[in-house]
Amino acid sequence: MQPKTLAIVITLLPLVVMNLVYVMSAGAELVPSCIPYLDGCTSISRAARRGNAIFVFRASMIVQAVLLAWYWVIARQWLNQLAGKTLRPATIMCSLGVIASLFLILYADFLGTDGRVYRYMRQYGIIFFFTLTPFAQMIMVNELFKLKKQQYFPPLFIAVIRYQTGVVICILVLGLISLGLSYSGNSSFERENILEWNYAVLMSIFHIGSCLLWGDVKIHISVKQRE
Repeated sequence: MQPKTLAIVITLLPLVVMNLVYVMSAGAELVPSCIPYLDGCTSISRAARRGNAIFVFRASMIVQAVLLAWYWVIARQWLNQLAGKTLRPATIMCSLGVIASLFLILYADFLGTDGRVYRYMRQYGIIFFFTLTPFAQMIMVNELFKLKKQQYFPPLFIAVIRYQTGVVICILVLGLISLGLSYSGNSSFERENILEWNYAVLMSIFHIGSCLLWGDVKIHISVKQRE
């Protein structure tokens, strides 16, 4: 899969699937009918863990996790090629992204299972995925800004960096709002769900930038063998 195609898939797949499973569950009257982005009548997990929706969601998220892990490997190599050297932050970014992908698999695998241990596995899986992925995205944006100061980038490149920066800022704001609501005692089921749905959308549309930047990119990944 070409880098541009990969970026398109990981952008669209979660957006399509999370809305599809909600429609499936709402149609089967397993969750209330509403606009979850505005009303917060249900969480993504509740919409995806019963009926036929769970099979669609679980399979899709495992595929998404594998593709995301590959995306971060490509992103690391791309940044290194732009810089003309190995960047330590790019390696950290890749590690965080791959670890986040593994936690997404953990979450998807245990979704819909009963028991306290399985519930903790789901909770830790989604918490770490929602935490580590934005950190990896922040590192990518930061490294691009550093490279922008060192070499010439076309206007489209600069616009995309600004777009991704804006998305990361919005993710950070939603995270801070969630923490603020929790610590102030003003959190509620609906408010947390609204934040979750919009947070997930922002994490996905960040990758639209890579769709634009990787139009004609060829990534060369070499494996060094020990003598």
